[in-house]
Amino acid sequence: MRKLLAMVTLLALSSLSLRAEILFQDSTNYPYLNGTIEGQGQWYCYSPSPSRQKHDAYATNNVLILNSTNTDAVATPTNGWVNPNTLTFASFSINVSDLPTKTNGGYFCEFQDNNDTNDVCHIFLDTRDTSVPGTYRLGIANYDSTFAVLPGEFPPTNFPVDLSTGVNYTVVISYDINLSPDNPLRTGTLWVNPSEQDYLNAINSGGGPGQGYVYGSDTTSSSGLLNIDISQIGFSPYADAGISNVIAATTFEEVNSTNPPVFGIQPQSGTYYSGNSATFYAVASAVDATSQWYDSNGPLVDDGINIIGSSSNTLIINNLSVSDTYYDVVTDTYGNTLQSSNAVLTLITAQTQPFFPASETPENLTNNVFTGTEFTNTALGTGPLYYQWYFAPTNVPTAFSPLPGQNSAALNLYLTDFTSAGQYFVVASNSTFGGSIAFGPTNSLVELPPTSPSILQLHLLAAAQPTNSLDQEYGPTLEGNDVTVGGYVVYSPGYSGSGESYDSYFIQDASGNGVDVYLAGYDPTNTPPIGTYVNVTGPVDVFGGSIEIMPANIAAIIISNAPVVPVTPKFANPYFYQFITNVLGSNSIVASSSLITLTNVYFYTNKTGGAVEPGYVFKTNANTSLYITIGQYHFPNNTNYWTCYQYGYNRGQGAILNAFGTNQVPSYCYQLTGIYLPYDFSSPEIEPSRLVDYVTNPPASFPATLSQSKGVATVNWPVQAGSTYSVLTATNVMGPWTNSASGLGFYPATGAFTDNKPGKAKFYQIASP
Repeated sequence: MRKLLAMVTLLALSSLSLRAEILFQDSTNYPYLNGTIEGQGQWYCYSPSPSRQKHDAYATNNVLILNSTNTDAVATPTNGWVNPNTLTFASFSINVSDLPTKTNGGYFCEFQDNNDTNDVCHIFLDTRDTSVPGTYRLGIANYDSTFAVLPGEFPPTNFPVDLSTGVNYTVVISYDINLSPDNPLRTGTLWVNPSEQDYLNAINSGGGPGQGYVYGSDTTSSSGLLNIDISQIGFSPYADAGISNVIAATTFEEVNSTNPPVFGIQPQSGTYYSGNSATFYAVASAVDATSQWYDSNGPLVDDGINIIGSSSNTLIINNLSVSDTYYDVVTDTYGNTLQSSNAVLTLITAQTQPFFPASETPENLTNNVFTGTEFTNTALGTGPLYYQWYFAPTNVPTAFSPLPGQNSAALNLYLTDFTSAGQYFVVASNSTFGGSIAFGPTNSLVELPPTSPSILQLHLLAAAQPTNSLDQEYGPTLEGNDVTVGGYVVYSPGYSGSGESYDSYFIQDASGNGVDVYLAGYDPTNTPPIGTYVNVTGPVDVFGGSIEIMPANIAAIIISNAPVVPVTPKFANPYFYQFITNVLGSNSIVASSSLITLTNVYFYTNKTGGAVEPGYVFKTNANTSLYITIGQYHFPNNTNYWTCYQYGYNRGQGAILNAFGTNQVPSYCYQLTGIYLPYDFSSPEIEPSRLVDYVTNPPASFPATLSQSKGVATVNWPVQAGSTYSVLTATNVMGPWTNSASGLGFYPATGAFTDNKPGKAKFYQIASP
């Protein structure tokens, strides 16, 4: 899907002969009139198309105004310039007027190539991990345009400094297509208000003063992205901010600019009770800013108990005993200083029982599963104050019980399932008058289904709570609401040969986690080709141990225009015994509905090991039930078997004949691939969908080739139809060997493995079943 993001071409301008390294500088070369940017200088409206332009992208005093409520994005036409170097730098000044409404915010700037087809570096604005309320952070990702939320995935990496609205920050980004492991600046790098030392730290792997840098951390397997030539930097209207002084060049020095210190957040005065704590915030924009807090007696020093954060943007004073005045002094790397306003702390010393002020009213929150939420109820009174949170679930609203470890004024929750819905309140206490308590307001939390969960999240949700979050069989669906799930088509069983009218196929994500798509009332010839990416919207339930999404109609299935990709099954042999002994365990649930591969499989006609006799064939226009083991049938008590359930129906009432009828059932397969289902929760089941999924020929020997370019090693080999291959690597030809990739070459005609970190000496071995 085309991303609605503006492009600003990095042009090689001959007029800049005195500074030959500069490729583009908007304010110098294109002074804009106030108003819409259409038709002015280099900028133009990129999205929507010219026929639908709303003319709401504005420039004011050479500042491009980004507005998240508008739809225009800006761009510049390309003049065909191609960077002769591998490394491109760009910078801009950003002044954010409003924080993003969602914690994860979104990207508003990116590097692209001049064909507007590949995105290699995205810059994000979000409020993740901020320590000062009302601030934001900037982050970078190399290829992802969204935030990943699961362990093991790579979300955008945030620059570790809180930024305030209403002040200017200089942002410098670079992208280097030289992916050699020896290149410290390979792919994307982000600096905020950097000094020259910050740049030197990045290329020398640290070791000096300064606030530093961050790299984009996600990777890609696309050769087009790995070798992209940067020629554009673009901005979209998905942030409320002003963008100015856009510069692109081939060196860090040419794009970087500095500003004197300025405070965006000043410390605030307040009234407090003795024995409690006070927190003061001061956020400034400065080059490698350092802070030093003062009170009326001079500079403060951390003691780890009463004074914390004396050299940061957050000062905490514990065990308050006297009134005082506090302020912060910021110093930049060049020695420029700036003093904040004074914050007057007024202390109430009279002994006071704990109480919750009238401003602490009940909060009634509604949140989606897989999001975070927070209740905060702060008591007043003589300290120290102690807190304990209590919770009662929705189905037992009066059964409050303490939440272990929740002993602060704030209760932070991450909703991993539907067990957090209910009521919450906190009790505050102190030792005044022999011990006093106060009850906070009763808050409530309603949980809704996740709007766009990953497939793995749905599996984990079912594994954690299989009977009431995703009700089994024909019970209520996932709270009755729609969710949107995306994945690649991997399997179609060929249902409906007996007058039935429904379509059913399976999709999985890039990690191999699958879900069943069930479309009632439609002829089963609607299945997109294997390898097609689709987004499906509908209610979700668990049917026969399978995660199932049920779109209401074909319009609820959005088929991507992207090219069909090779589909990689999971290797299931390591999980085999865990499936058998614990069908409803997490391994089983997480693998259900996924395309898996078993190797060295023996077939039998019954559960007790009946042999497959010569002439035993798959049934015509029906299904065939077989039983399989890994290794010959000699397991005790006849329990270690799976069902192989082979659909063989004609599709579309005979419109498409099945490929199995009258074909010989094998007695042994080197490899068997199909969808795994813990069907009816008693016996694991695998459902192949193609004849080539039954690999009966022994793997043939094959040659492999190794090539290396720009620090990337590529191994290629011809594959046998239906076979899966693994790549083993070692730093010594005698081993030890490490499995670096599995499931390669199942669908494509040739096998390929790309290694972005080949090392100085590395050996590769391709293994078949």
